[in-house]
Amino acid sequence: MFFPRNAESKKPIPLPKDFNKEISDLFNSEFKSNIKSNQSINVKNFLYKNELICMLYFKTTDQLKQQVFEVSMDYEALVIKESDLEQSELADQAKEIQNLINFAVDYLSVCLDSFLTEGKTPSSEWTKIDFQKQVLFVRHHTSNLDLEEKADEILGDEFLDGLSEEES
Repeated sequence: MFFPRNAESKKPIPLPKDFNKEISDLFNSEFKSNIKSNQSINVKNFLYKNELICMLYFKTTDQLKQQVFEVSMDYEALVIKESDLEQSELADQAKEIQNLINFAVDYLSVCLDSFLTEGKTPSSEWTKIDFQKQVLFVRHHTSNLDLEEKADEILGDEFLDGLSEEES
């Protein structure tokens, strides 16, 4: 079960489907010499009205446990409906989102490198940090996101809408 840092973050705004795959492919390429053939790196991004979350999970095919690194950044979406904005405003908002994701990905790269070379991980609780003069919130856990995603599909939205982080 995935829970955003902000309690107000309920339903993510969809991002292009191939976007996460492109970032995942980049990580697998960049860290190729540090990972084994049965290991992979995947990235997911979640955009909410008030928060952007970038999640990197490092998995080994013969293990249930995955190393999950999350970066959360405050973000104020201008609108949810494209019809409310001029094209130039949409382009500006898209550029801002892309910049935030790039920044979060940079920090996730630092986290993964620290884990692979030194075995270090951030706290399991959301921790506020300053990175290159930007405020980020970071956490690490060892959930299996693939299994959780399948369970979420089976349980459906009605069950998930009534569940809070304290109940999981």
